[in-house]
Amino acid sequence: MIKNDAVKQYVYNGALSSLCDSFVAEKRALGFKFNKGAQMLSAFSRSTQSFELLENTLTVEIVNAWITRRPTETKDNQFKRFYLVRQFAEYMARLGYVAYIPLQDEIGRFHKTFIPYIFSHDEIKRFFTEVDNLKYNLRSGAPRRHLVMPVIFRILYCCGLRVSEAARLTGESVDLKAGVLTVRDSKFSKSR
Repeated sequence: MIKNDAVKQYVYNGALSSLCDSFVAEKRALGFKFNKGAQMLSAFSRSTQSFELLENTLTVEIVNAWITRRPTETKDNQFKRFYLVRQFAEYMARLGYVAYIPLQDEIGRFHKTFIPYIFSHDEIKRFFTEVDNLKYNLRSGAPRRHLVMPVIFRILYCCGLRVSEAARLTGESVDLKAGVLTVRDSKFSKSR
């Protein structure tokens, strides 16, 4: 089972390190886990070390170097870096420090291009027929796979769980008498 509810600590380098620490502390004080953001901010602080800058100053050169799209990255990743540095710059400005706050126009508008696929009733029926016909495999690293997969896929399908939520289910998550499945510490640390 996946257990990933710990707040992770990261090291911040360079002239902005103390502000990075206090920015992460503020986010977490507001109730956010902010693990991914803290990790990305650590990478940002390392990237600032290749620039000569005054302590607690965020220049346009540093911001532009950080938000420039890399050759192999998606627009989504670029937007995440842009959004993080924008929040950080706004935080610095709110505290009275010199900080260049990038505008959305600098990276262009971000539009998600994901198009969901809706399965037909026949496709769902064929899918569950295949899952139900999985065979026991003695050499498998998961010898109970043929028993677990039909249940997991039905929980995902019928309850609308995310894969990570289903992977974190435990025996205590299920109340067979009441017919209740409890999902704990889901997205945004919510339970339902």
